[in-house]
Amino acid sequence: MTVYLDGDEIGKTDANGLLETEAMKAKEAGTVCVLTAVGTKGVGEATKVTVLADAAGTSYTGINLNASKSSSTSQNISWLSGLSTGGKAVVQYRVKGAEDWQTAEGNCTLTGFSTSGQAAYVNTIQLTALTAGTDYEFQVGDGTTWSETHGFRTSAAAQDTTSFVVMGDTQMSGDREADAESIAILDALGDLVKDKQVDFGLQTGDYVDNGTNY
Repeated sequence: MTVYLDGDEIGKTDANGLLETEAMKAKEAGTVCVLTAVGTKGVGEATKVTVLADAAGTSYTGINLNASKSSSTSQNISWLSGLSTGGKAVVQYRVKGAEDWQTAEGNCTLTGFSTSGQAAYVNTIQLTALTAGTDYEFQVGDGTTWSETHGFRTSAAAQDTTSFVVMGDTQMSGDREADAESIAILDALGDLVKDKQVDFGLQTGDYVDNGTNY
């Protein structure tokens, strides 16, 4: 099929019916465009699309350590990145204090957030063949630019006890002034576990209210 943007041809779909284009890249965020696809028999279909803003820019945000099947030898990491990263999800990691970095590539998915009118890459990676009971440090990036250094510790291959933290729904709104009481409670909880070895944490309440809002 031949695809048009506001009446101008921008390309043809491949054998799978897909077309990847940067035709809207120069348009301002919030611009409403009309995409039209016309088949070989002249049958066409049109739809309106809105140009989304780059949510994360050049920063790497929302860096999270997630549960993995074997926490003694693997670690799942996810993060958000801006469109300028080029759709590459790379982590460099090493045993804490070591000299050389190892690198691993993960999955990168361009995701639109329709409520906030933004877009970002959602990145995930699973580090494997790690050493049990070991402190690691890592940076996420695109293979050229990197985040600040973060760390994690793999669980021991066999341990008698496990220490964890459980917390409920914070009911926070995102407004620091309105959330002052909740923030104070979180700070108090932080003080309780400060300098203690905690293997993992669980939040039983909502983590995301609206998945279409960045």
